[in-house]
Amino acid sequence: MLSILSRAALATSLLVASANAAYYQGTISLTGPGVMSTNTYVDFTTPAGPPDGIVLTGDPSGHTGDFAAYPINSPGRIMDISGLPIPNFLTFAGLLPATANWQLEGLSNPLGGSVTVCDGTETLGDSCVSFAGSPILLTLGQNFVPGQGFVDTTTATLLVSGNIYDSGDISSWNGVFSAQFNGYNPFTISGLSAGSGTPLVTWSANLQVITPEPGSVFLGLTGLVGIVLGSIRRRKA
Repeated sequence: MLSILSRAALATSLLVASANAAYYQGTISLTGPGVMSTNTYVDFTTPAGPPDGIVLTGDPSGHTGDFAAYPINSPGRIMDISGLPIPNFLTFAGLLPATANWQLEGLSNPLGGSVTVCDGTETLGDSCVSFAGSPILLTLGQNFVPGQGFVDTTTATLLVSGNIYDSGDISSWNGVFSAQFNGYNPFTISGLSAGSGTPLVTWSANLQVITPEPGSVFLGLTGLVGIVLGSIRRRKA
C-alpha cells in the first residue's frame, strides 16, 4: 500500500506530466505535386522517385489548434506512400517539433472493399479502383473547357490515418488526400498508373489531429488527488 505522502507525490507528478504532455490537436491543410504509380501508391515528387517529396502548407483558413499559426506555402517533406507504417510521414522544420513522429498507419478508400476494378464502362459519377484492394478511389466526372465542351475528369481520393508520437504521448490523426486528373477517365488513369505513372498533378489534403478525450486524463488525475486528500483528512481525524 502507498503511504499518504507517496500517494500525494504520485498524484502531483502525474498532474505535472499531464500539463507537459506532448499532445497535438487541430486541423491542417496541405498541397503539393504528385503522381500515382505501381512502385508507390503516391510519389510525392521533387525530387521524383522514392523515398520522399515536397509538401506545402495550404490555405491558413484550414489551420486550427496547434497548427493555427502555420502560414501558407511553408515547405516540408512528405514520404512517398507505399508500405505501412511510414514513420515521419510529414516533417516541417521549425513548425512541428523535431521530437514529433507524424506516422502514417492506415490507407483506405471512401467506399471500402466493395469497389470494382476500372474497366472502361464507368459512367458519370461512377467510382472504381486501379486494382483489387487499392486504397485510391477513382471517380469519373466532367468539366467544361472553353472550345472543347465537357471533358472527362478523374478525381482520386485516398483516406489516411495514423498517430503522432512525441515523448511517449500519442495523438491520433486522419484525413483525406485528393487530386483531379483533367482530360482523363478512371480507366485511362488506371492504365497509366500500372505503367509509367500518371501525369503530374497538384494534390490537396485536409488532416485532423485528435488528442485523447478532452479532460479525461485530467479528471482521472484530479480524482486521484481527491482520494489522497480524503486519506489525509481521515488520518487527521
